[in-house]
Parts: sequence; C-alpha cells; structure tokens
Amino acid sequence: MPADDAPARQGQSARSTDRGGNPPQEPVTGAESPEWSPHTKNIMAVALSIAALLVLYLSRNVLALAALAGLVAFLVAPVIRILHEKLHFPRVLALLTSYFAVFIGLLVVSFLMVDGVVGAVREIDVTFDSYTVYEEHIRAGKVHPLGVTAKARLKALPDVPTI
Repeated sequence: MPADDAPARQGQSARSTDRGGNPPQEPVTGAESPEWSPHTKNIMAVALSIAALLVLYLSRNVLALAALAGLVAFLVAPVIRILHEKLHFPRVLALLTSYFAVFIGLLVVSFLMVDGVVGAVREIDVTFDSYTVYEEHIRAGKVHPLGVTAKARLKALPDVPTI
C-alpha cells in the first residue's frame, strides 16, 4: 500500500475538515511560547515552595486529623479483612462492626482517663488566705501559688498573676 493511504486506512479522508468546514490547524508547539530563563524558573520554584508551605501551615489541624484517621484505618483494615474473608461477614457489616469496636474502645479509654484526671484534681489543695500565712512554705518550695486575689501583683510574688 502506498504511504498516502495511511489516513484513509484510519477512517479519515486525506483532506479532512472540522465541523465548520475549515481545514485542520497545525498543532501548537512550544515554539510560540519562549522558554523560561533559569532566573524565572528559580523564582517560580521559590514561589511555589512558599505557597506549598503556606498551604501546609494553614491546613496543619486538618492534616493531623487526616493522619490520625489514616492510622486508624491502617490498623483496622486487617480486622475488616478477617471478618469479611474468614468469617464471611458482608463487607459493609465488617466495616461497621470494626469501627463500632474502635469507637467503644475509645470510649472506655476516655472514661478511664477521665477517672484518673478527676482523681488527680481532687488531690490539689486550694486555699484562699493571706500571703503572710504561707510565706515560709512558698520560699521553701512546699507551696506553689497559682494566683493572688488582688487588683495588682504582690511585690513579694512578681511572677504570680492576679485572679
């Protein structure tokens, strides 16, 4: 076959036109757009790096949650696979069961932590008395003042805020 028959073999005529009847245009090449100079490339690299760092900084809270969600999904995936493949749970039921177990586990851990925190808070002694009563204990380091109930800070306790 002659080389001129190549467009005809592909289902195109040698003189194809677009829908408006115009002849096809030549493809656009990079010749019409000048290449960037090395200086421009460096400026764009720095600008894009700054923009990427700004996006990371602004989305830092979301990224932490996404990383935590990814970690939980990674840890739960084998459980879902076992429930689905070995125990023949439907995939959705295996997924819901696994995440429900994770949720219950987090609730139990939270309640255990709250109990410990409440117990620790109950051990804190709070008193409202004059500075002179506790001056000796404060200087010895046995008592740590959290604040003074006055309009201005005490000269003897310049680092302790007012309440």
